[in-house]
Amino acid sequence: MLDHLRHSYILPIIDINLHENPRYLITEYASLGSLHDRIQSGQPLPIESAVTILSQIGEALAHIHQHNIIHRDLKPGNILFNDRNEALLSDFDIAVVLDAGESKKVNKWGSPPYMAPEQFEGQVSRKSDQYALGCIAYRLVTGQRPFDDNNFMALQYKHTTQEPIAPRQLNPNITEHIELAILRAMAKNPADRFAEMMAFIAALRPENVSIGQGQRQVIPDAPRMLVTPLSPQPVPARQWQPAPVEDSTQRGEPHQGGAMQKARVLVEIDGKVVGEYRLDKQSMTVGRLTGNDIQVPSQRVSRLHARIRWENGAWLIEDAESLNGISYQGNRIDRHILKHGDRIMLAPRTILHFNPSGPIFPGGEIDSLSPRELES
Repeated sequence: MLDHLRHSYILPIIDINLHENPRYLITEYASLGSLHDRIQSGQPLPIESAVTILSQIGEALAHIHQHNIIHRDLKPGNILFNDRNEALLSDFDIAVVLDAGESKKVNKWGSPPYMAPEQFEGQVSRKSDQYALGCIAYRLVTGQRPFDDNNFMALQYKHTTQEPIAPRQLNPNITEHIELAILRAMAKNPADRFAEMMAFIAALRPENVSIGQGQRQVIPDAPRMLVTPLSPQPVPARQWQPAPVEDSTQRGEPHQGGAMQKARVLVEIDGKVVGEYRLDKQSMTVGRLTGNDIQVPSQRVSRLHARIRWENGAWLIEDAESLNGISYQGNRIDRHILKHGDRIMLAPRTILHFNPSGPIFPGGEIDSLSPRELES
């Protein structure tokens, strides 16, 4: 499969080892961050910029589809930008190759906010990727996801039975042809979507603009510095505004005032404490790669899984659109105000324990995991 993952808009792979320990994947550094970083304000992108990003990722998807590869986990966090500000498709961890026919039976892994109705039933095809790109297109031009909920089953119900709000009701700057193209790509029945990926991309463009497959583009007026605002900026009345963060624990009020309260988290894997981290920065990343502020050494955790940040007088954890998501008390959540003793599940048997009471590590030592456990 790796031979088919070389394209202008796919994150280049420099070296890979899947057969011997330690396994590794070395890719080109995406210096301008991810699409997830760029949409945190909750405001729509300029239409021209959105269409350019979608065109570049659409070309990458069309390329892998020609080789019967289905990405299966398309989301803003898996779209990165190189130093030329070109969008690059990344993270093929759960990609599958079609054996025969147009679809394949798989497990239900993926990112629920962007999963096609059939993917919730364990079936994927090229048109499942098209649906996911349609959901991303919706978010880029409206500032919000087509369907939003903290619960997996609720998202499944919405994706399979409900129609999204028409994009032009949320952003009147969207042209009719773009709205129609997005809604067709998000059709519940795969047969009602575009025949192939490039037909969707062509439908997004004005009739008098033609961009051939493989032609390189530069996103206009894109920021060179990525900033995640700590509070949303005002937007016009007809556009969506992010809802205020609600405390799902309903156990008291967060700290008041602007002074950041220092805190700590323990990382627990299979009942073993494998790390302790102090929360001493305004924003900290959580994931399995060593570059994260809080490293969780488990293959069940995404490269960038979540963020913990100080906001409005409290510590907040939010999902970075990870594969397994984050859960509290058995419910999948997008964000959550942390309280002393909270246990946030990142993946099966993988826990972040916030400000636990009692000794940090009984006996003063941290359990270590064997290489075999790390690969599980």
